[in-house]
Amino acid sequence: MRKLTTFWMLIMLCMPLAMMGGNTKTTVTQVTDSVAVTDNVDYIISGDTPFTDDGKVNIVNTDHAVLIINKVKPSVAISKWLKKVLINGEQAKNSTNCQVKLYKNGCVILPYGNTFKPLTTFTERNFEGESCNNYGLGNTGGYMNTLTTALLNNRIRSFKLKRGYMVTFSTLSGGKGYSRCFIAADADLEISELPAVLDQKISSYRVFKWYDAAKKQIADNLNSTVLNALRVQSSYTWGVGENKAPDYECIPNHIYEDWPSSSAIGEATWSPHTKNNNEPKNTADDHPQDLTTILNNWENMMRTGMRLCSPASWDGSDYWNATGFLAEFMDSIDARGWRCDIIDLHCYWTEGNFGNIVNWVNKYKRPIWISEWCWGASWNNNGAFASGVTQAQVKTALQNICSKLNSYDYVERYYYWNGEREISRVYNNGLTPAGEYYSSMNAPMAYNGKYDFVPTTPRQYGPSKFKTALTNGKMRLTWHDSNGEYNQLMEVQMKDSSGRWVVLDTIAQKETAANYTYDVANTDEAVNYRLHLIDLNGKEYFTSDELNAGDVVEVDGQVFYAGGNVLVNGEFDLGFTDWTNGQGNALTEPQFQVVGAGGYDGGAYLQAHLNGGMNTVSAVKKIVDLMPNQNYIFRIATINSGNYVKMALSPDGSTLVKEVGKATNGTSWNLERFVFNTETYDKGILSFYTLGAKAQIDAVELRQLFATREEALADDAVKSQLRVQAEETYNAQSTALIDRLARFATTLDAIKDRPCPGYDQMKDLLTQAQAAQTYQKKLDLVEQIQAMLDAHFAFTRSSKQPKYGSFAGEKSDGWETKVGTYKDGDQKATTKFGKTCWNAWWSTTSKTATMEIRQTVTGLPEGYYQLECKGTTEHFCISDQHGYLKSGNNEAVTPVMSKDFFDLPVSDVWETLKSTPIYVEPNGSLTLGFKSSKTNAHSSWWHSFGNASGSKDNREGWWCATGFVLYYHAIDDLTGISTPTSVLKPVNGFYTVDGRQMKETEYLKSGLYIKVENGQAKKVIIK
Repeated sequence: MRKLTTFWMLIMLCMPLAMMGGNTKTTVTQVTDSVAVTDNVDYIISGDTPFTDDGKVNIVNTDHAVLIINKVKPSVAISKWLKKVLINGEQAKNSTNCQVKLYKNGCVILPYGNTFKPLTTFTERNFEGESCNNYGLGNTGGYMNTLTTALLNNRIRSFKLKRGYMVTFSTLSGGKGYSRCFIAADADLEISELPAVLDQKISSYRVFKWYDAAKKQIADNLNSTVLNALRVQSSYTWGVGENKAPDYECIPNHIYEDWPSSSAIGEATWSPHTKNNNEPKNTADDHPQDLTTILNNWENMMRTGMRLCSPASWDGSDYWNATGFLAEFMDSIDARGWRCDIIDLHCYWTEGNFGNIVNWVNKYKRPIWISEWCWGASWNNNGAFASGVTQAQVKTALQNICSKLNSYDYVERYYYWNGEREISRVYNNGLTPAGEYYSSMNAPMAYNGKYDFVPTTPRQYGPSKFKTALTNGKMRLTWHDSNGEYNQLMEVQMKDSSGRWVVLDTIAQKETAANYTYDVANTDEAVNYRLHLIDLNGKEYFTSDELNAGDVVEVDGQVFYAGGNVLVNGEFDLGFTDWTNGQGNALTEPQFQVVGAGGYDGGAYLQAHLNGGMNTVSAVKKIVDLMPNQNYIFRIATINSGNYVKMALSPDGSTLVKEVGKATNGTSWNLERFVFNTETYDKGILSFYTLGAKAQIDAVELRQLFATREEALADDAVKSQLRVQAEETYNAQSTALIDRLARFATTLDAIKDRPCPGYDQMKDLLTQAQAAQTYQKKLDLVEQIQAMLDAHFAFTRSSKQPKYGSFAGEKSDGWETKVGTYKDGDQKATTKFGKTCWNAWWSTTSKTATMEIRQTVTGLPEGYYQLECKGTTEHFCISDQHGYLKSGNNEAVTPVMSKDFFDLPVSDVWETLKSTPIYVEPNGSLTLGFKSSKTNAHSSWWHSFGNASGSKDNREGWWCATGFVLYYHAIDDLTGISTPTSVLKPVNGFYTVDGRQMKETEYLKSGLYIKVENGQAKKVIIK
């Protein structure tokens, strides 16, 4: 794997915003005669009385010129002074041919009419190609608007945005995917070349009006008298808020999950910003929430398109050095490539501590909002709350603090908290001495754009599951890609007769993660094919990256050949097999977990969940035998590995003498190789420790290098035999096949009263499988039974379906909810990972607690039914979560959930579950549902991802479920079985559709027949 570091990639990823040349500024105290503004100018009136009787301003340049009146609020300008303004010769009328908006303590008049559309996009770079200007300021249910073909979906390459607006773009419909805000605050914004992550990938947009507020504001107060007295322009309350235009901007406040809901926040059109999650770690608050809960809804907050504040710190005192919960949140956001635009702090500090704010800026490169602050904290009895403090001292302290905050260009806004003891207040039935200063102080403009943060790119993966197979006279190539449209290139290559790789075809990429199939008109199985992929970050992947026995490895210009892998389970597809911890014992949960998807090649990988030194149970430590004075190659793929994932040489298997390879810490899969000579040492130690409860490890290889290919292949034969033995041991201990056999038994029991063709043979195969002594024999028989069942049951989507089976619109109509014994927790319809679903979360140690939802579907035709649904939960939270169908006393269940990927870095967290079939009588009914208990739950195993010391809250056994679908198999739809024809016996009474009676010596092929039985004829389809 190679890193592609082209100049183009660097330009596209690091590209600065292109602003139009800013207006010149002309300032007058008062307009005394007629003025025509024809240039690109901010025409500023600074006096208390902006116009004399003869004074008028005609904004002729309606493309770029604006009029700013420094000391007149928008409402006063509209009612008293707008008659003095012309727009290109026409009388100015607010919301007709101009916009009057707040501008610090005054107003700005923009020459935009009521049909004005501020956004223009183009299908080529540099504003060329087709263009579109039909983008309004609306939203879709509080979320971003999905682009249509006419609105240039997935075609935008450059754009222009007019001054006074913000636009947010995202890469998927409905505001999903990667998103970014672009702000044209004080000049038009023109982006001639979109960054690679957005270029020809934009599928959603939302345009907002921008408001030019100053830094100084007041918290939690929408009283216009107070706002006017303090000369502020912005505040918020504990909810969605209200429209305070034109003089004030009210910031919607998403206080906790999920209230007000993300859609309700998004429907608040009076600000482009939103506050989020008030002090979630404050246990004295009415809704303290953990990191996982907040992250689970953050994508919905991104979908609003609004400029997002982080969760508010718990007064900031725990985070002066940019560590703690808020840092965990920011790290999680950036690791996912998600968007959080502003860091929100609560600062109840003494004067000197305000200098620590810069630590947050240096670490996370974002602007700061201080949405609550005052001098000191009442609970610390300092600052304004110290004994004997006077109002004069409070005023002086505010002067000192505000001077600092005004000088910090990274502090965008600060909202004074006026709800503490009277001594600290700036308004108490009138301005206090501190309030008089606060009101008179002219704070700078809030936004300056310098600290706008470009969200990190989404995590990128290499292709996985690449296979070739001869199918229908063609060579079929199949693979899975997790990156979707973010890839720069995907192409199929073939090795020609000279041994060179040549490009066969460039593959059109799908918008989201998907499986691909590509057919080559070639039947020669000896021809080699591979996939070449370049991800968003420029990293190249080849599906032939794997190192196989006999492959050439060069060492100092000399050719060697790779032998077999010393490690029998380097890809962790055999669980913990052959891996030991720092104390020499087998790896176990909950210190580690083998996750079945999301690894370097898309398959299994090792996930660390705790953090400890080299000789602890939270570390991996494996000793291997080496040949002295030989060359070896060590390869390993990691994410978040820290600084202690390495291999070293040792004389005795305990002392690390010489390090020969160490993984590089990174936030995406990185495969590294290290070639070394063992010198005199005959032991090697692989030690992975201090893993930070989030390290991921995969594709570990250690191979000796040989002088000849024959020696290498001979070594591989020995290593392969060890692998086979390990597989046999692992499979013998696995219960997966036993579980499948149990489900087969349940299925056959369900159809015993109406046996299908081949029923007796399936029963016989089941008996044989249950008695089989080897794993392979058992597996062969299981596959035969499965093939026969698949052939018999021609399940199709039932015409009768449960209401709101996918909880569309976050509605649960038709469902009986909270029907388990546990009624509390967080049980509701919501949206998780892009799917509306039922969320059933608890925190309990009760062994008798259950959570359940259900509904009954009636009027069903006779036949067999099967339930399909999707479920997910967090790591180590699996207990017995499953779906079910009930008809009378009979019940069919899905397997218990096996994927606990909800909070792990895996692209698809949802698991599809299917029940065994169940029979329903004519005009029958079925009750379907999903439930869990604490059965098999591992109490206190869960803690938040990446936080080894995180609190444990007994959530094990919780779940989300959605996608409930009923499938139907008609009782008289007699179907054949997909086994060799010799297995099938002809049945008397069958006729072809043209009336010919079938002979007893004939076998039934797929097709339509007439079956005559008891004097009745009916159509029968043989599949």
